[in-house]
Amino acid sequence: MAIDNYIIHLSYGSQSVVIFIVNGLLLLTILSDPLLRKRNEKHIIAYMAGADVFYGLSTVMMAVHRMIVVSLGEQNVMVTSWDCIKYPSISLTYIGVQLTSVMNVVVSSDRLIAIVWPLAYRNFDKGYTRKVLVGKF
Repeated sequence: MAIDNYIIHLSYGSQSVVIFIVNGLLLLTILSDPLLRKRNEKHIIAYMAGADVFYGLSTVMMAVHRMIVVSLGEQNVMVTSWDCIKYPSISLTYIGVQLTSVMNVVVSSDRLIAIVWPLAYRNFDKGYTRKVLVGKF
């Protein structure tokens, strides 16, 4: 077994830990500060941070799973797609990727509206955030 396999998965896992911690702190900051919770764009950023926390946690699980597979010497064993998706780390990572992709579209749409119609954007109420999020899902 080459040490390269471990280094790749270790770097993948450490990147995921950073994503999890940084976005978790951002989410906690927005949720704990009443002034930040009042602003529509902070709600959307909080949802994006939540999706990134989910993605970070699931990819940490994925890195641990891959390191276990490599340590058992099973990295070249063929498995079906169904067998692969039964592992929580893999299925949760796929969900996390979709969540972060959708949240990127939501944030981009929100920023576009804020730039094109700035006066109207300032007058949007909290229902705006729900409409934008539900409209994208």
